[in-house]
Amino acid sequence: MTHAPLELSYSRIGDLGCPYFYQAREIRGVDSPDSFWAHVGTLGHAVIAEYVEVMTQTNIYRVQKGYGFMPFHGGLVEKATMKYLADEPAHVVEAVRDALDNFMSRFRLTENSVYVMETRLAVDRTFTPCKPDAPRDRFGGTPDMVEINAAHGYTRITDNKMGWMKFGMGELIERADGTMSRPGTQLRLYAALYMMCNPDVREVSVRLVAPRFFSQDDHAWTYETAVPWAQERISSAYTRLDDMRAKYGEKDWPCEATANCQYCSLSCPDSVFDIYEEAV
Repeated sequence: MTHAPLELSYSRIGDLGCPYFYQAREIRGVDSPDSFWAHVGTLGHAVIAEYVEVMTQTNIYRVQKGYGFMPFHGGLVEKATMKYLADEPAHVVEAVRDALDNFMSRFRLTENSVYVMETRLAVDRTFTPCKPDAPRDRFGGTPDMVEINAAHGYTRITDNKMGWMKFGMGELIERADGTMSRPGTQLRLYAALYMMCNPDVREVSVRLVAPRFFSQDDHAWTYETAVPWAQERISSAYTRLDDMRAKYGEKDWPCEATANCQYCSLSCPDSVFDIYEEAV
């Protein structure tokens, strides 16, 4: 039996915690509506992406014309906000604006930095960089923002948690038992994926931000501390997928209770309930 190529990502590795849920979403295409905070996050990210891109282009123009660098312009984010929130209900507008107000109080463009918003990165099963739409199994991710500052020699990935999430310092650091928080796991994967796609970069700084709560944490991973770890995690996920395909094919894959059950709108059929012991 032949199978269509599948793409893995941080969230899809998490979905594999329940193979039934993964099969429904990623193979059978069953819609799973966004939660309120996921919708707020999507809108907030869209505003930030447009704002940073417009600010970057504005500064390029200003520097070329000799006007000088401008790190902040609140009017541009307000214009983007009005565009994306025009048809949203009041409670959504309030939540997005709450996050964006705090974002604007802290964020500044850095002179001499290059900003890339929502850039899609992908590697195939051999961890060779490939196009995100390549017709083969691949692992992909989309960091919110990548800042490259050649003058100071750093590359930074920033991820904005626009909704409910609040955290303290040390969120990105591996725990004593070897586990990591969900944001830490996601951003370590992003850092590794960026270095796999840009092998001349040997260290990536990561910034985790929750604008609604003025929370921020920073960490850095080298190629050696992130890439082998990520490759092992991604390989384990593909092994799990291969096992599911080989054992169940197009039949229902087994259900497994996970922490994400509270967010699932699918009806879990008891007849196929199973526990897959090798957790990803």
